[in-house]
Amino acid sequence: MLAHKVIHEGVEIDLQKLYIQGNVENNPRAWFELPYNMRGCVFLAEDGACQVYEDRPAVCRTNNALSSPSQCDTRDGIEKPVRLLNTEKADMVVIASYEAAGEGGVLPNMLWKALGRLSEPRNTVTSKKVVKKSYLKRVKKDLSKIFEV
Repeated sequence: MLAHKVIHEGVEIDLQKLYIQGNVENNPRAWFELPYNMRGCVFLAEDGACQVYEDRPAVCRTNNALSSPSQCDTRDGIEKPVRLLNTEKADMVVIASYEAAGEGGVLPNMLWKALGRLSEPRNTVTSKKVVKKSYLKRVKKDLSKIFEV
């Protein structure tokens, strides 16, 4: 759904940053080795607002920190113990959906793969959706540059 928003609805993200984040895959140590400015969510706008709040991923819906905000600061590259609100029922739904989907993982990695799949040429055309062709073209061009690296 989020990849569709990027390609078909014009939600702009930093594809280079997503490429870097996505290639960390599911490795927390590698994540914290990334420079701090590369670890921010690609869906945050310049002002820090979430561009996909209505469709935000499960991690954003279920992880509610109860600790001091200073415990969430990872500029030093060190993950700190953060006290989270217990969301066992929501977590079970998320786990079940990953199981049903046949894949799961961290958002950047899953989004990167989905963008790659959605940007591939298709034989079918949907007339109900209005696609901003120039933006779609630019996303595909940016993706092809990154894959060449």
